[in-house]
Amino acid sequence: MIRMLLRCKNSIFFSRQKYLFILLTIGIFLIGCGGGGGGSTSSTSDTLSGVGNLSTGDSYPSSVDGTANYYVTVSDDVIVGARLIGIKSITDTYEISRDTSICESFTEMGSGVYSLNNCSVKPAKVIAIGGFIDLNGDGKFDTNEPTQNSPLVVDTTVLADVNLTITPMSTLAAANYTINRGTLATKLGFASRSAAYTVTAANQAMNRIVNAVLSAANSSGFDVTVFSADLVHRILLADGTGIDNLRAAISSLVNAPESKTAYGDAKIQSFWNDSRVQAVINGTDAMSAMLAKKVPNGKLRISGLVTTTPTGANIVSGAALSVYVGGNKVGNGVSDKYGKYSIDVDQSTIPKDTTLSLNAQTETLNLTSSVPTNVLLNKRVNGHINSSYIGSLAISNLTSLVDNYTKSPVSTPCDNTHYYRIQTKECLPLENPTWGFQGFTVPADNVYPLLECTQKALQGLLNAIPAEGGKIVMPACTIKTTDGIVIPDNVILEGSGMGKTILENNMTSSNSLPSAVDIRGENIIVRNFTVDGSGTTVLGIGGPTAKGNVLVEFIEAKNFKPDQGAGISFRRDTAWDNSRITIRYSRSSNGLHGIVNRLLAPAKVLIYSNESFGNANYGLDLSTSDSIEVAGNYLHNNVAAGAKSPASTNIIYHHNDINFNGTTSLGAGLVYIDSNPSAIITVKENNISNNVGPAFTSWGANFYQLTLINNKITGSADANGYNILGTGVTRIDITGNHGKLWTEGTTTVLYH
Repeated sequence: MIRMLLRCKNSIFFSRQKYLFILLTIGIFLIGCGGGGGGSTSSTSDTLSGVGNLSTGDSYPSSVDGTANYYVTVSDDVIVGARLIGIKSITDTYEISRDTSICESFTEMGSGVYSLNNCSVKPAKVIAIGGFIDLNGDGKFDTNEPTQNSPLVVDTTVLADVNLTITPMSTLAAANYTINRGTLATKLGFASRSAAYTVTAANQAMNRIVNAVLSAANSSGFDVTVFSADLVHRILLADGTGIDNLRAAISSLVNAPESKTAYGDAKIQSFWNDSRVQAVINGTDAMSAMLAKKVPNGKLRISGLVTTTPTGANIVSGAALSVYVGGNKVGNGVSDKYGKYSIDVDQSTIPKDTTLSLNAQTETLNLTSSVPTNVLLNKRVNGHINSSYIGSLAISNLTSLVDNYTKSPVSTPCDNTHYYRIQTKECLPLENPTWGFQGFTVPADNVYPLLECTQKALQGLLNAIPAEGGKIVMPACTIKTTDGIVIPDNVILEGSGMGKTILENNMTSSNSLPSAVDIRGENIIVRNFTVDGSGTTVLGIGGPTAKGNVLVEFIEAKNFKPDQGAGISFRRDTAWDNSRITIRYSRSSNGLHGIVNRLLAPAKVLIYSNESFGNANYGLDLSTSDSIEVAGNYLHNNVAAGAKSPASTNIIYHHNDINFNGTTSLGAGLVYIDSNPSAIITVKENNISNNVGPAFTSWGANFYQLTLINNKITGSADANGYNILGTGVTRIDITGNHGKLWTEGTTTVLYH
């Protein structure tokens, strides 16, 4: 124990005399030296006790195997009242992982020390959110102590065992885990690269300065992870050391032409003119600037930018702002000359399960933005808002459009028991409306507008939706994606219209990779936007691990990989238990297939009122589900056939228009392939015209019964309207059809 005390003599525990007894009892026996490394910061050694080799890409293997607790010191000075989470992957962002800690809970132990409890594995990152900077070390939120504005992070792969330290410097280092941390430390004037992971008075000044910069970036609407990675890159390129190097890196970021494209002019100007950044640039006290930005006790701060464009190219100064909750005005303010606003409201006026609205007015503009209060309250620290959170709420013409759109939800041309026949423009009754999507509800106020048209922002918003579910509304913009957007349970993802909201995916992929919109849960609606596969993506909307009760409507899916792609595709290797899928009012084109259903029984599916055209194989590729009703669709100009039904057990085609399909002698209107001795196929009241091959053909497939009723067949290149090639087809039942029948070994043909 004497050795432990000597090793810990420079740690934060010995810089807080009044906590000596507490820290001797919990610090020594439970956490050793607290921050993952004692030792003198004046040493030039590259390693400390508990600190691994911090060179580029290196990791230090943990001695912990299985579930464990991790002990974390959070410090600029000392951060009290923070919320801690452990992240499994080093590449996860704060937004993605906010509510997905791999640790069961956290406990605040005093003087900036926290325990992450029952972590399933060693976290790759630990993130501290909120809290306040306890300058005098009394463990209370005093009037002369500032709010901790920015999340702080440590990349734990460079630290051994269970003792960790989070600082502003470790936050910079964690932004790019491939950098040379030794060079970064030297550039910022630290004695060694291990200094980023220690808490001493010698390191405090630079950590305060870095914290001020990160806090200004967070308050100006930057993604702190992205901002930090950019700043670190510029620090490594800049000449000089210490604060001069940091100043040069800040100036480089602010003045770089690419920054305006990446972040938007308004965010850059807001950041540059923030008093915390100016304190760093001018050499004044950064902590005093932090204190000036403190959130008063008992208040919740709503801050952000007022602009006329989503990127912030045109700021709005002098706008009169009003904050409303449930129709009641709770605060007001004015945007400054940089378009920035900050409004403090009583936290007691922000209840759960309602909506906070922000209105900005000038003589020529009237802009609005709304957010469910649960989004703000989800950022609570230790279960309550203790003046440690600043809510960032952008407001622009984009947010006004989104807000107005949420007041006018998507409407369908027919009720849920009818389909819309596209070619005749009439509503007709579905035969089996219970086969499809059964509906679900989410809290009415859980509507989340997407305020930044990026993949990261959209995925972050999806992952932040609470368990009870919610709706995300995307504005009219193009969102470029390179991976699948993952949709969890109880989510409505809604755009502002086909051709208006566009998810442009550039994922060079195969069938084993995710869909561009990857549905992985149950109780899901996706609607009212376009998915563009850019000619390289295989799957547009769907997913092999979806659980069911899914509705896809008003979706345009186009430009998928022509040799294996599909616009809307559901497939699974095992049977679903009473699952329901509905695909309606959508359009799919320019893939291998348009709409694909390869779900195993007992899944039930409704596919109606869709258009599928220009695909390199089939308009519809339907498989082995128990029951599929296909009605009112317009299937045309597909290379092989309008629709294919391999081994489906019970499938009904009715009132579809299936025209101009097929470019070879094997073309057809409808095709049934793969044998299923119990299959029953019903084809009735369809207009099947001008296809290269027959209206209906079974290419060597055997099945139990084909029922043909009142189909209109004209202009096919094949002399036979119905061409049954299977030798084991049991029964064909025909009523009032146009076109000849040719069969091969059918047992029974009944004419009515």
